[in-house]
Amino acid sequence: MTGQEARRQKRQSERDQLLGERRLTYTVPETAVILGIGINQCYEWARAGTLPSVRLGKRFLVPRVGLEKMLAGEAK
Repeated sequence: MTGQEARRQKRQSERDQLLGERRLTYTVPETAVILGIGINQCYEWARAGTLPSVRLGKRFLVPRVGLEKMLAGEAK
């Protein structure tokens, strides 16, 4: 197994674990893993309102329900 394949497998494992937890909210880095995008891109989307999120002080949290609706193509 190459290094790239090992990293891909690790990301898939992290994604599967996060999706199986069914928590009410995810952090932006966790959301980035779920979506398969970079953390910086995920923070940009949260700041711009593209990604449904709640800001608590300096921290962004992404509601699971909002993320599921976004991925299903439903309106905010």
